[in-house]
Amino acid sequence: GTVVTAERTKEGVVVTPKDAKETLSEEAVKALKALLPIEKKESPSKDDEIFATKVKRKVGESWAANTELMAKDLAKDFPGLKKENIASTVKFIGNKTVSGVECFELVMEFTIKDFAPPMPPGFKVEKGEMKATLKGAVPVDPSSLLKTADMSMELTMTAKGKADDGQEIALTMKIENKGKRLTIPIKK
Repeated sequence: GTVVTAERTKEGVVVTPKDAKETLSEEAVKALKALLPIEKKESPSKDDEIFATKVKRKVGESWAANTELMAKDLAKDFPGLKKENIASTVKFIGNKTVSGVECFELVMEFTIKDFAPPMPPGFKVEKGEMKATLKGAVPVDPSSLLKTADMSMELTMTAKGKADDGQEIALTMKIENKGKRLTIPIKK
């Protein structure tokens, strides 16, 4: 198979074969672009509604995230996603101070089995799984704007379909993404 790099730019998704001697069909490029939407959509739910606990927790304790709300939240981008396919835990690591703000340090992990992102017409996901880990600092005082998070995500998927010319296309994808987010509090 062809190994490609897909990059989001202001102009859209650019798909490039790793080996400059290889080429991709227009249908393969369309399929890859469909899997990498460039729009950032706002979540209808807040993170604390999905990952928060209703009871006080001790350092080292874990609890289940609200997978029903998570599934609803993700359903706009991934139709057919069921809460039964999501496993998620949150762990209270401890307290820490970030930029002078007292925070709870949490680790949130989730796995989505039978993950099927939208595909172009004629393509069907045969197997898909997404795993994500977020480690972050959440302010003790919810009015603070400070939030930090280190995130890693891995998506593996296989799909098959036919191009407009009838040619069979098999996609095997592994996408890894790592990032950092830091929102600094506004001083009053």
